[in-house]
Amino acid sequence: MDIKAFATLYVMDAFSDVPAGMTPLLTSGQSQYGEEFIEGVDNLPAPLLTFFDDSHSGKTLIVRND
Repeated sequence: MDIKAFATLYVMDAFSDVPAGMTPLLTSGQSQYGEEFIEGVDNLPAPLLTFFDDSHSGKTLIVRND
């Protein structure tokens, strides 16, 4: 499954079904979840461009240095 984007306002009524459907996929390894950590806002431009060239996967988190 590859979810590019979705509007949560249109699917909120069905969200309660998601954990029951996703849990078996995650535990069996059929679906994988990725995370990318970016150290500081100064390093954000290059990873930000991955949202537009289709090489982004998972969640991108910015780690603040302050």
